[in-house]
Amino acid sequence: MFDHSGGTSGCVIAGRLAEDSNLKILVLEAGPDNADLENVHMAGGWSKNFDSDTDWNIITEPMETVDNRQVKVSRGRFLGGSSGVNGTLCIRGTKQDYDDWNLAEWTGDKMFQYMRKVCWLRFHSIVSNHCS
Repeated sequence: MFDHSGGTSGCVIAGRLAEDSNLKILVLEAGPDNADLENVHMAGGWSKNFDSDTDWNIITEPMETVDNRQVKVSRGRFLGGSSGVNGTLCIRGTKQDYDDWNLAEWTGDKMFQYMRKVCWLRFHSIVSNHCS
């Protein structure tokens, strides 16, 4: 199976698929790995990605609702995608928020299980990088 996005959703899907050792997973991303992108890892650094190689530099067509102005829409062009240009902010919903979707595979309990897994993996990645 092949995916074409190294953004958040592409990486999550690849991670889930990789749990099956019978599958081979390839994730492609147009930009670089974000490990060496300082602006991605510091709070408030996201704005330094604007108009750079790490941004897709998308500009809207003129829009009537904003006095025919064009708006820059920053989209991350590196591993992690636009999640890396969100100002390092993350606000997760409550379990009830996910339960309200009424989707069997997206319940609050299941979502929090995956969130805990991501936090555990991230914590251990940070600790091992700083302790090696």
